[in-house]
Amino acid sequence: METKKQMEIILKEEDVDKKIKEVAEKYRKTVSVKGFRPGKAPVDMVIAKYREEIENDAIESLTGDKVYEMTKENKFKIIPPVYIKGKVREGNNWIVKVEFEVIPDFDVTGYDNLPIQRRVKRVSPLDVEQRLKYYQETLAEFYPKEEGIEDGDFIQVKYNIFDEKGNILAKEKEEKFEFDEKNVAPIFYENLKGKKVGENVEIRTREGDKNYVYKVNVMDVRRKVLQEIDDEFAKSFDFENLEEFKNKIEKELQEEASRMAERDMENEILRKLLEINKFDIPESLVEDELNAMMDEYKIPQNEKGEFKEKFREAARERVRARLLLDKVAEKANFKVSQEEIDEEVRKMAKEYNADFLGFKANLKKRGILGVVERQILRRKAMDFLKSRVKTEVVIE
Repeated sequence: METKKQMEIILKEEDVDKKIKEVAEKYRKTVSVKGFRPGKAPVDMVIAKYREEIENDAIESLTGDKVYEMTKENKFKIIPPVYIKGKVREGNNWIVKVEFEVIPDFDVTGYDNLPIQRRVKRVSPLDVEQRLKYYQETLAEFYPKEEGIEDGDFIQVKYNIFDEKGNILAKEKEEKFEFDEKNVAPIFYENLKGKKVGENVEIRTREGDKNYVYKVNVMDVRRKVLQEIDDEFAKSFDFENLEEFKNKIEKELQEEASRMAERDMENEILRKLLEINKFDIPESLVEDELNAMMDEYKIPQNEKGEFKEKFREAARERVRARLLLDKVAEKANFKVSQEEIDEEVRKMAKEYNADFLGFKANLKKRGILGVVERQILRRKAMDFLKSRVKTEVVIE
């Protein structure tokens, strides 16, 4: 189904004139008319001064109403905005050409007994040990050392960068980092290893076809000390002993593995159904998704063009997945109660440590309660799909 629509809307002259007066009443409250205070100028004078702007607003308003009325009759789900591509007056009517996008009408099939694997990762003792080491790192302590730099030390350096002619390119830059072969470029690793606090090092590098000189001063060297993983270590995390701590970690890892398996299974359901069910999507929704992704990942302005090009297909698949779930929810006639919305908002308020009523009022003011409702509907649609597919559990 074509997602871009074009229409001609016919507006009666008397309707436009009536709307012009309504719009002018709003204008007169704020606009300036010589000789009158704001809100006191006669409507006819406001219309005479701002005729073009008021007429455009009136036609735009009437056109929008007509388009939504017509698309509702044709069961189109319109995506704002409606673009006016041209307008002309013919006799007692205005002929307005408009363009807009709609959500395509399609059916979702192929989910009954669709073969799906739910792959669950088995939690091993090694996984538990790795998590323990992660917690061990959180309690690491750092002590100044006089000896030379070794792997695992945390160091602070100050440096200047010069080109091959001796011109300074960067002055008094400072960095802190953990010193090891994985974390430090080879040329810097070789030249800094063994150096002590206060020492200066000159490092010559070639990057591309240019030579650079780094003049580095070692400002601080600290030795990382890790607490031994034993019962005392476990008590730091409010456990009686190490065995209890390990049991808790194993349970957490199993829950994480289960959530990951569930998420991967849901993604597989959507991937397979999107392969079966082909439908067009409005490009405006893809653009909206790309903009949301760039906001989420805080993409700098100068990198946005490249990001859009690279992730357009990923954004398109996200949109298609949401539209598919929306169609499943519509087909199954799922509804969302006010109680369900309130429960979801309570969870959100709790996450932000906010008062429920105030948080809900803020979401309503920002028009986000509708988003919450759609999220609940999509979850219901996914639960429905999971109940209809044929699932094979695989323990890895």
